[in-house]
Amino acid sequence: MNPPTKRKAEDSWSNQNDGKKKRGKTWQTPNQHAKNEYRKSISSIIEPGDSGIWVTCEMNKEAQSVGDFKAILEQYTTDLLKDGSAQTEDAEGKTDEPDDIEAEIRHEVQGLHASRHERLFTNVKVSDMVCVLFFKTKAPIVPTTLVHRICTDASTSRQKHSRSIKRLTPMTLIGKATEAGLRETAEKVLKPYFHDVGVPRHTFAIRPTTRNSNILRREVVIQTVASVVGPDHRVDLQNPDLVILVEVYKNICGLAVVGQDYAKLKRYNLAEICHSPSESDATTPFKTSTPTGATDDGHKNGASVLGAGLSGQIASP
Repeated sequence: MNPPTKRKAEDSWSNQNDGKKKRGKTWQTPNQHAKNEYRKSISSIIEPGDSGIWVTCEMNKEAQSVGDFKAILEQYTTDLLKDGSAQTEDAEGKTDEPDDIEAEIRHEVQGLHASRHERLFTNVKVSDMVCVLFFKTKAPIVPTTLVHRICTDASTSRQKHSRSIKRLTPMTLIGKATEAGLRETAEKVLKPYFHDVGVPRHTFAIRPTTRNSNILRREVVIQTVASVVGPDHRVDLQNPDLVILVEVYKNICGLAVVGQDYAKLKRYNLAEICHSPSESDATTPFKTSTPTGATDDGHKNGASVLGAGLSGQIASP
């Protein structure tokens, strides 16, 4: 008699899952998909090559300050994009070929920028510091000119648009926080102000700030930047023609050059600019000035916050 044979165990797990459908991707509306793709495209860190604006605020008011400053940036960006679009339309109206394809493309690009102006700036969360924010900007926004416009308008109107925002510090370019990286970044940022052909001699001062970093010492920062400026320009700490702002944060450093009215504008401290003895606690809407003829840091005429046009190229500081 043959011994009984064992039956093979059925692959019960496989059989149970044969009838189940594979889980597909979660359905999203076009608006949700666009928002998710936009979030993916946003960098959560500050990297060499970036530009932007440091913002300080009151303790425990970071979230409120983010919303307030976003509203300010949206207002200025909207107004200036409209102004740039109007100037483009005027220029196109003067051409002899109204049906020019290139003109139509430029017009469509203007509309595209106007509808997506919020992508020109992004809040980067600085989780390891309190009372400090950073907004990354993209061309054609020029941080130095934008901050100067905001502070000049605040000085003229004396109207507070935020109870929590304090100082604004523009950064024309971010580089690596090494001596070589600082020198390379300084050479790019300072060239239009100190080394271009026909640039007159200026007096200058260097204002360094270090946050959560022990890579570059203060004296090294000052000596490196001063060596890039060169001996043709004289230091004046009391009333300089130009002020060089240097911000060192962790492993990055940023530079910008601002004008002679930096001290007059309370070093771009909005809280101090708007302060007066008769100041009320009420917050009023912030009004912007006419973009035409705006000055760049008080020493270059005819520059707009959006630089030279809306072609996406970074304008000279």
